[in-house]
Amino acid sequence: MWHPTSDPYPTHHDMPLLPWLWRFGLFRVKSRFDQLLRRLYCRIARPPIEAIRFDVYGGKSVYIRQCISLQQAIPHLAAGKRIAINSRLPSGRHALMLDWDGVSEQMVREWCTAAGGRWHLYRTDRGFHFICTDRTLTFRQLVRAHYRTGFHENVGVHVSLFYGHGSLRVSPKQAGVRDISKLGDVGEGEEIGEVLELVAAHDAAVELLQGK
Repeated sequence: MWHPTSDPYPTHHDMPLLPWLWRFGLFRVKSRFDQLLRRLYCRIARPPIEAIRFDVYGGKSVYIRQCISLQQAIPHLAAGKRIAINSRLPSGRHALMLDWDGVSEQMVREWCTAAGGRWHLYRTDRGFHFICTDRTLTFRQLVRAHYRTGFHENVGVHVSLFYGHGSLRVSPKQAGVRDISKLGDVGEGEEIGEVLELVAAHDAAVELLQGK
């Protein structure tokens, strides 16, 4: 059974200093070090992309994302965690993946048209996800792109800087409730094979995890 990260206290505000320091202070330092080791592993060992394409996050390990295969990630759903696909590509570059809440579909389509390129669009519980398929980026370019777009008040920038990649959720927020659906694509541009492979992996994961 999943418990909040402050368990057995109702919230982290109710925790005494020492338990709070251990749970949210020292643990975060350790998780940052673990994340650095994962990034070095991905950079140096260059494992097959299908083995590190998905992240698990949430639950008690709120600061840790595990870069693993989808098959390894699925069992974590039972622990109240979520699964996201990350932006890594076989070439070592990244796909541009964005998350925008609180806007209309028309605004999203107008933004994609103005930004240029080819975009695959998805409706979510509160907004939209979109993936650009006619370009790839270095990690620094990915971070700059998040800064320029300003989505989620630069939460995307924080995620990219901390984890070394961008990501989009593919599992439902609430078990058994589908909240991601594909709308199609918009814009023009010659689509890149390795990005289309990521889109195919994303779509397959959504269908598998979200249900009908």
